[in-house]
Amino acid sequence: MSHSIEQQLNRAIYDNFAKGESKHSYKNEHGGDCGAKIFSYSQLNSMRDLAHNFGTFMKENYPEIKYVKDIGSSQIEAFLREKSSTCKTSTLNRYMSNFEKFERCCKETYPSFKSSFKVDRKAVRLENQALNKDANAKLRTLVMSNSDFQKVMEKGRDCDSKRALECCYLFGLRSEEVVNLKVKDIISGEKVVVEHGKGNRERTIQVTNNDQRVYLNKLIKSIDMVHTSRDSKVFFVKKDSVNNYLQTNLNKVGITKYKESKTGIHAIRKNYATRSYYEWRDKGLNHEEAWGRVSRDLGHGYERSELFQVYVGARSDL
Repeated sequence: MSHSIEQQLNRAIYDNFAKGESKHSYKNEHGGDCGAKIFSYSQLNSMRDLAHNFGTFMKENYPEIKYVKDIGSSQIEAFLREKSSTCKTSTLNRYMSNFEKFERCCKETYPSFKSSFKVDRKAVRLENQALNKDANAKLRTLVMSNSDFQKVMEKGRDCDSKRALECCYLFGLRSEEVVNLKVKDIISGEKVVVEHGKGNRERTIQVTNNDQRVYLNKLIKSIDMVHTSRDSKVFFVKKDSVNNYLQTNLNKVGITKYKESKTGIHAIRKNYATRSYYEWRDKGLNHEEAWGRVSRDLGHGYERSELFQVYVGARSDL
């Protein structure tokens, strides 16, 4: 059985990962060119994320292509066109640079690889600008404060919608993701697995604080494991029920400002992003590392720098 496109790209990435080597020394020795070498974990993670997204795209749109040597610029351009509707130019620039690095890595790893992953950068940028000329008007900027969320929790009756909403708050889940959680996705008590997130992507959110751990342990204890399958849903509600529960109880406590942010759940995800980002910063991670982890936990991939200002507010917003 052949390896998937994603697996083939990942092999090329790791074959050329120069762990512990000096980028500066290598460039001095090779005329200022890094070639196929990857020196930073940041670039490694960025390319892994792209390998996953592009591998999924190829599987869905070009299932007949089984090997990276058969991928051409037309497939790369098709992927970038799809991303242009949701990504900013800075993200597309990073994707294009990573594809060019993929080409170099594949040529080092696979002797039969002769393809070119280069695309017309100017054309991609112009298309992206046309699609996103009104992007700033569409950004949802409101962060739900901790105190407002606690008012909802105190006012609302105890039910699956309430417990699902708390899960969104603690783990940054979308409403459609939380209602599809299965027992097996939380049973370890140390992580939450989202099997089918946005774009049908899977991700794992690790427990990083005591509030998350206490919540999961309490939730697991409430499940009758003797009579419940690991494939059973954790919450027997629909996503609209979670959204309605939030809005109903916001209205009960006289809070109406979150209606302007399209969905209260998005304001809660921004709260999670802000809390999680500063938690990682307080643990010593730099900005890029902290936001990379938060972005990945939100389901956006490791490097989506343009989303930082959309999701992360100031500490004072909490």
